Amino acid sequence: KFAIASPPPALISATTPDPNLENNTSIDPVIVPPLVWLYVEKKHVGEVRIGERATYVITVGNQGETVDPGGFTIVDTLPAGLSYDGFRGTDVDCVAVGNEVTCTFDGPLEVGDEREVTLFAQVLPSAPSEIVNTVVAASLHEQISEEFLTASDTATVLPPHPLPLTGMIYNG
Repeated sequence: KFAIASPPPALISATTPDPNLENNTSIDPVIVPPLVWLYVEKKHVGEVRIGERATYVITVGNQGETVDPGGFTIVDTLPAGLSYDGFRGTDVDCVAVGNEVTCTFDGPLEVGDEREVTLFAQVLPSAPSEIVNTVVAASLHEQISEEFLTASDTATVLPPHPLPLTGMIYNG
């Protein structure tokens, strides 16, 4: 959405008769581009455990002067030890290329509104004891500030669960 300013038309007049009154006005619309201020937040939910699925919730909001018309994105470059395993969200599509997951949101983001996507990642046996996962948001439109376009989450990686007891006894 673009705001279009509509000033009054410019009028031209003369003291001599004008044979064509149709060409005496002019309108010059001014297109005012959106001015957004996106921010992003990221947090893991639950445990981050080797051999299991980690869950990250990413929230994008707009605290700018105008609506973001849409097409804003987040890019989450998964650190060593995580492997992309899907997403959940409304009006968003995520694509992974290697460790880089790019999610594009459809539709506008009104001032004061937030949108959310949940990313899933498998925690690999090679995961370090602590994982720092960072996401970056971007708009197709002018940003008031880039101060809050990056967010990180730090999680302690837990060892795999021990094998469960089945109650069976083996008598060789």
